[in-house]
Amino acid sequence: MADGYARATGGFGVCYVIIGPGLCNIMTPLGQAYSDSVSVLCLSSCLDDTVDRKGQLHQMKDQEGAAATVCDWSETAADAKTTYRLIDRAIADFACGDPRPKNISVPIAALEGTAEPHDGKPLPAGSRGCRLRLT
Repeated sequence: MADGYARATGGFGVCYVIIGPGLCNIMTPLGQAYSDSVSVLCLSSCLDDTVDRKGQLHQMKDQEGAAATVCDWSETAADAKTTYRLIDRAIADFACGDPRPKNISVPIAALEGTAEPHDGKPLPAGSRGCRLRLT
């Protein structure tokens, strides 16, 4: 639906998927969106600790790396502030002419986190050298 929304509106679509199977199920549409240069932001929850704890429900060895194979970039946010900054980065990339999908993995513990509002300063240059001010 996020892909269809982006294609129909010319904007970007957003989807949220669960750990493991949720991301695996959306990798084919994300790959198609990448091939077609469609703007989709995928927010995927992830486990807080995959290094020290093995055998957790839906655990993946490298969720960020898996998403990177079908997205322009894939990052894991350690906290709410980083999550919001990465969302800002994705929106800036879309606005500056870089339409390919992006993935942000958010650990379960950070899903309920809060962060201060954006400070309004221009975001760093995206892949095309564009600067965007979010208000």
